[in-house]
Amino acid sequence: MRWRWCSRALQGDQFELARKNLWLRNIFLYGGEKIVLACLIRDEDTRPLKVPWWKRKEVYLIGVDLDGNFLLRHCDVSVRYWDHEAQSEQKIASSVDDLVFELTESEE
Repeated sequence: MRWRWCSRALQGDQFELARKNLWLRNIFLYGGEKIVLACLIRDEDTRPLKVPWWKRKEVYLIGVDLDGNFLLRHCDVSVRYWDHEAQSEQKIASSVDDLVFELTESEE
């Protein structure tokens, strides 16, 4: 058994395409703020986030922004943004597909 149901590959071809093209489309706009992604993690490399400070439902690290904050895939399939400085999370997309659909081109 790989993991529980919520850990199954929920990321499809769109995520893989976004991961490969992250050098071009790496900006996610949320609530007037720009989240610049540093990396997206291949589905086969994701594992449950197991750190002492995370006390909520099981999540999987799927990406990191330039400030070191995490993009987390939640068991309800939504994507959460963990802000280390604020020690808080926000739901930023209903699904991984919604997240990658909204990525825009870098301004550089």
